[in-house]
Amino acid sequence: MDCVEDCLRTTRCRSINYYQGAHFCQTNFENRTTVPELYIAKPGWIYTDIEDWDKKIAGACSRSSCRINEKCIPQPFDQFTCVISDCGVPKGEGFSMEHVREWDAIGISRGIHITCADKHNQLGSERFVCRSNGTWRADLSCPEKYNDYIKHLPEGSPDIQDAKAALEKVEIAAKHSEEAMRKIFTLNLMKRFEEEEDAMRTLFEM
Repeated sequence: MDCVEDCLRTTRCRSINYYQGAHFCQTNFENRTTVPELYIAKPGWIYTDIEDWDKKIAGACSRSSCRINEKCIPQPFDQFTCVISDCGVPKGEGFSMEHVREWDAIGISRGIHITCADKHNQLGSERFVCRSNGTWRADLSCPEKYNDYIKHLPEGSPDIQDAKAALEKVEIAAKHSEEAMRKIFTLNLMKRFEEEEDAMRTLFEM
């Protein structure tokens, strides 16, 4: 019931997933009607839609006027207040949600993975983190790859050569950035393995 009430008080919430074994719930900003391709039945999980519930469960919040990214908090004397609940879905030129992971979320302090769509270069990290003020902390940009960008220029435009040169540099920078991120990830992974190995060695020496 707590999960249901929480969803009813959260403006963006449209459904919940409840895991019986751990008494754990996920709130969803879509339902199986709006995005049927994302609905996957799993053992142990119960799915339920906001339309199936009595709105009176939310008490004073059943008549809240909180904005789309806000959540209603009940107050004494049948009153309520609204607080920021999430950052919304990240939007940007060339952004893609194709590689969003199962436990990604848009709530405060949560994170989501956004990549670049086809025909776009990825500059920056794919990791977005929702800040307490309802904005995303991110540095991702997805400029068009130069071949597609140049197609939009008028035939014979004097800017074509300059655009080619500039955008080729962008592609090179993007590749270097990706390589650097891979190296950092590998180094961090190696460091973690070394630390675990040292810990095991210390344990055996004791």
